[in-house]
Amino acid sequence: MKNRPDVLSVFRGLRCVWEDADWAGRWIWVYDDEASSVPLSKRPDEVPEIYRPIVLTHISFPAADKMIMRFRAAERAIAAALFFSPRFGQNAVPDRIRILNRLVTADEVEREAHYCDRLLDQNVIIIDPEVEFRRIESLLGAASTITEKRRLYEQEARARRKRDVPDVEDFPLAMEEETETFTHLKNTIHFRMVRAVERWSGKSVTLGDIIYRTLGVDPDAPLFPPDMT
Repeated sequence: MKNRPDVLSVFRGLRCVWEDADWAGRWIWVYDDEASSVPLSKRPDEVPEIYRPIVLTHISFPAADKMIMRFRAAERAIAAALFFSPRFGQNAVPDRIRILNRLVTADEVEREAHYCDRLLDQNVIIIDPEVEFRRIESLLGAASTITEKRRLYEQEARARRKRDVPDVEDFPLAMEEETETFTHLKNTIHFRMVRAVERWSGKSVTLGDIIYRTLGVDPDAPLFPPDMT
């Protein structure tokens, strides 16, 4: 986040964002007023009045240059990106996402308030692409020929296809590659949701399995044509 005052100015100009009376410095985005148009499966008037307005997210500022939004549903995270991005502009751009890569149990849902939120802070695996890039670079650097480099890269790629995501992962978003409709973010979340549901039903699938199956790609297909090896 580059400009906190401007972000707060956006919040104060919206009727669907409130200052949290029970938590100093925290804000609440509710499913009402301007937010009534966000693309969720149910419209506000389809929700029983006793539950209105629905809280879509709690927003906190743990540091001067950091803002965190927490969501209990994937579609709400996507809706927030679509809703706030044009309003924030370059003052606040999504740069990381943290996901619980499993479904929660009924027992977990029924525990004390905010228990499910705290699951996002337990056993977190922080993903740093630069670390992985340097590891691969070092691996290939040890090879003396192009053929050997390709063999090692193919071997590493096959091993990577079989790795699965952890229960809680935190990784950067490539916003420079993102579309106006957040297509990449939608796919990132969707693939993980499909995996979570299938794992819940007892299937031993990995995220890679879901992606290759969706794209119709053979996961065992060679990366390089035979005449290049």
